[in-house]
Amino acid sequence: MTSSLSLLDELQRLQNLADKVIQPLTVLPVLHFDEGKTEFNTLCRNVEDFKENVPAMREDINEYNDLFQEIKVLQDESSEYIKDCYSLAIFKMQQGPRFQSTIHNASDEVLKTVSQGNQVEPGQPKITKKKTAVPCYRTFTNEEYMGIPKHVRKHVSLQQFNDCLKEVNLIWKKKYEFLAKPNKSLSLSDQKKRCKYLEDAKPVKGTPHSIFFTDDDISAFSTILKSKKQTRQSVFLCLRHVGKMKETRVNKLTRYAFLQS
Repeated sequence: MTSSLSLLDELQRLQNLADKVIQPLTVLPVLHFDEGKTEFNTLCRNVEDFKENVPAMREDINEYNDLFQEIKVLQDESSEYIKDCYSLAIFKMQQGPRFQSTIHNASDEVLKTVSQGNQVEPGQPKITKKKTAVPCYRTFTNEEYMGIPKHVRKHVSLQQFNDCLKEVNLIWKKKYEFLAKPNKSLSLSDQKKRCKYLEDAKPVKGTPHSIFFTDDDISAFSTILKSKKQTRQSVFLCLRHVGKMKETRVNKLTRYAFLQS
């Protein structure tokens, strides 16, 4: 963070120097010669090009700052996860064989209960499988939003944040209503799309991160999130910070998983 601020200060200093370079050169006698004029014009163009590139360099540095803040949040999440794993490992070691026996007995009871529950008495209607509920984020109040650290929410207002939440909810709705459709009612292209959804979901099936969307869904169903990358990064960073979203990257696939409403 300190190095980024130093770079911004250095850019400002160089820009100020660039403004001063041209002024003394305009009165040099060398401008009376053709070669002097050519060199001077080249120097002017180089200085102007540098001045035009300064805003882009500033944007790059600001983006590096955002990535740094995102890394800090991910580091905090990883530290909490490691602590939980360590506590669980200690607990299992303390319980020893008694813990394993308890787990197996509990599993047997659960399987027995489920098996009995699945038995259908003669004459009773068959129980249909429940559909996956479509997830939905509720809008944030001003108090909840202000509770997020300023360095995390600095690039997005409360109104922009809630507008983006509506788009995220639309993505959930479009994706999971599509998956709920009978396979026979889908066209060939939709069947291929459905197969890709199911293939992407295999590694996280049965985990707390099984409900998710991807960058392809953002491109297909959103407007703000698709066109404004900086806003999207800030909104997702806020959602991860408050424990409502989990972002995982595997190869070229990024999953944005729903954790809580």
